[in-house]
Amino acid sequence: MPPFTASCRRCLRRSRGLLAVLCVALLTLPAAQAAVPQMVLVLSERGGVYEAFADAFEATLSGIGENGRVRRVLASEAAPETALAGSELIVAVGVQAMRAAAGWQAAQPVLGTLVPQRAFEQLQAESGGKRRPGSLSAIWIDQPPLRLLGLFRQILPEARRAGVILGPDSAARAAALQRAAARLSIELTME
Repeated sequence: MPPFTASCRRCLRRSRGLLAVLCVALLTLPAAQAAVPQMVLVLSERGGVYEAFADAFEATLSGIGENGRVRRVLASEAAPETALAGSELIVAVGVQAMRAAAGWQAAQPVLGTLVPQRAFEQLQAESGGKRRPGSLSAIWIDQPPLRLLGLFRQILPEARRAGVILGPDSAARAAALQRAAARLSIELTME
């Protein structure tokens, strides 16, 4: 994994609001009226953005008085029955973690974080009937085209043209990128 950069740290600091919303949402689950449910946090790998997310997630829970509710495991471990015992939710951090957790024969719902929409959709299609309907969901990491081009506009306010390279997965976003570019008066070239 690439080194954990300053921009990753800034992104995580900004995502604390998202973590707070996630934790509050967990508090509203029917099974969690008295407390946040026991959760298993599955990391794609140790260190980097995955560990930083886990630390921030646990700190947010601790801040609302719900520490000790999370157990961490690595995606590379076989389905950890002891870690899953008594838990009500699996929070997968990263694509590798979501793929592993979705493959476990566990009754708990799986919530993926730090996963692109396309990867989630592929995993959902692959899992087919293996999981209960609605037991696999995700908070996508993808940014809307308008936000991406808005950032471009903030970084280079005088620029009127931008180039975008699309791959097999991102080609489906071409029309949305064109609409966002037109809205911001940016001439967009796509390859």
